[in-house]
Amino acid sequence: MRRMGKQKQITPRQATAIMASTIVGVGILTLPREVTAAAGSDGHLATILGGILAALILAFLTKLGMRFPGQSLVEYSDLVLGRFLGKILSAAFIIYWLLLAAIIVRIFGEMVITTILTNTPLEVIIGIMLLLGAQLAAQELRVFARVHELLLILTFPPLLFLFLISARSVNLLHMLPVLAFGPLPVLHGALATGLSYLGIEIVMMLFPYYKEQEQAMKYHLYGAAIPLVLYVTIVSIGLGTFGADALQYLQWPTLEQIRMATIPGALERLESVFIGIWVVVVFTSVGSLLFMVNLSLSHLLGWKKRKRFWHYLLTIPMFFLARYPQNILAVERYGSIVTKAGLILITAGSGLLYLVALLRQKKGAGKENG
Repeated sequence: MRRMGKQKQITPRQATAIMASTIVGVGILTLPREVTAAAGSDGHLATILGGILAALILAFLTKLGMRFPGQSLVEYSDLVLGRFLGKILSAAFIIYWLLLAAIIVRIFGEMVITTILTNTPLEVIIGIMLLLGAQLAAQELRVFARVHELLLILTFPPLLFLFLISARSVNLLHMLPVLAFGPLPVLHGALATGLSYLGIEIVMMLFPYYKEQEQAMKYHLYGAAIPLVLYVTIVSIGLGTFGADALQYLQWPTLEQIRMATIPGALERLESVFIGIWVVVVFTSVGSLLFMVNLSLSHLLGWKKRKRFWHYLLTIPMFFLARYPQNILAVERYGSIVTKAGLILITAGSGLLYLVALLRQKKGAGKENG
């Protein structure tokens, strides 16, 4: 069991790490294909624009958190919208996080069984990742934050290095002409990056636990800048290597790119290294989503303590949700629906809360000291 008191436990650096490692997940596998399918040779521009839009949404979520510095999303939803509508909005976020986590572990499972563990049942891969995520989510908040901080250091630089050494095959002509079909495809491509930036809403749950809340805007944007750098690198190198036409027909374009990366005389078959790092990346994303679900349920149901066993109990419905799609095409179809619904929920939900809070002159009671 975990106490629900809001002691200020998360440092600025940890907040940056949680933000970055929650955002970076399975999206890195399919992002080049999805963004170039929408934006063509301007995929790199669309990725930059998508990052800017995500940063604007994150800045808005941060402003909302600053208005209610001692309360989480579930708590100030009740205050602003009333208990009935507030709980409906909170329940919508919980369902969305459960569905998103299920999609993530299913894509993870599909990739693993088609590339390295071809004789392992999909159910085993899904179950193991869910249990690992539950184990992370069940930790004390201080431990949860430190794990994110440590694993970001161990994953982000190696990932960036792997892609940079695969850049020898890049042909810049694949990125030309620029804006051949105008700005509209770039906008469509920016919206297609949605799955890769979902997770920024974790700030709505963790803001009350920050040690330096007045600096939140700065370290939130730092946290969003880390995946932006990684995503732009991945898309640019993939686009320059394969070209837009070929890239959008690759199932796992990022993995194909890594297979081309070698260090002559030293390292070959670096996709094994990439997959090992990627397992950690997915682990932190799933753990964050499960943490948000359980923390939200604790606030929603009025528990004084966060119950550890609920993290593991929640893996049961998530397992069946993850296993439900018939094949990878169905997974991607459901993933697209969940992504669009999530973006609408985050933007419209937070916008509604902020607008009603302004109209009703609702503010948090001030910073709590635990």
